[in-house]
Amino acid sequence: MKSVRRVVVVATCLALFALACGSGALIATVSSPSTAKSTARPRPTEIAPPTAITLPTVTPGVEVDISGNYTVFGTNLSGAGYSGKATITRTTSGYSVRWTFGSEIESGTGTLVADTLSVRWQTSDGKRSGTATYTLQPDGTLSGTWTQDGVTGEGTETLTPVK
Repeated sequence: MKSVRRVVVVATCLALFALACGSGALIATVSSPSTAKSTARPRPTEIAPPTAITLPTVTPGVEVDISGNYTVFGTNLSGAGYSGKATITRTTSGYSVRWTFGSEIESGTGTLVADTLSVRWQTSDGKRSGTATYTLQPDGTLSGTWTQDGVTGEGTETLTPVK
């Protein structure tokens, strides 16, 4: 599959270069080898029609909205397990995340770039803060690691969407 993509990309680049330079010879070679001539500028009848070249379509990535409620399972910096809930809300600049672990509440703001959610978080009393980085899985689960400012090590965390 990768080699096919490379061929298409190379052929497309060559075709676009030929168009930019005003030479149809390369287009004829790429789109229709049997009609290619050795002359620098073939007659218009020798050039394959533009529809013979399939250019790749630049399609913006499908925008994913990860807003919703999640169950949380993780390990803290000492390796002990914990669980809780999280709510992710879309904002104008990214996402707001609110975790609830019993009576403790943490909140943060983050951005989703490709399949990576990066969040800056802090406890409700402001005494602890850090970062969390999650990878969005095909099933909607967010799996990742987190760190606490000023403390060595990292914890793990998985947020599973509540159905």
